[in-house]
Amino acid sequence: MRRLLSTSLSQLLSMPCLSVLADETPGPPLAQGDRVRVRAPSVADRAIVGRLLRADQGALAVTRSDDSVVDVPRSAIRALEIFAGRRSHPLKGAAIGALAGAGVVLGQTLAEVPGDLLDRAVAAKALEGA
Repeated sequence: MRRLLSTSLSQLLSMPCLSVLADETPGPPLAQGDRVRVRAPSVADRAIVGRLLRADQGALAVTRSDDSVVDVPRSAIRALEIFAGRRSHPLKGAAIGALAGAGVVLGQTLAEVPGDLLDRAVAAKALEGA
């Protein structure tokens, strides 16, 4: 478990989105008002989620949904995520809806067929074969 955690942490720190924290490689630009999630265990137990108020060389200031402002020193940041928006998958949703609808229609159709009609159809097939 510990090895997995250290491997995951090293991979996480090498991700391009975290290059914002390092001055040697360019990354996605941080702009005032961006929705961000900052993980800084020495500042807060949970991730700090909110809008970026300001970013300078020493710290990030994040405004939470309750309008409180949290200053996070860059040295304390372990992960930084910038929200890019929601992704929509309309074709996948349409396919799932079509399958669910077909299942409901099939189930209703089979439930409404009277039992004696099915028995007659089976009996007629049996007589044809004899």
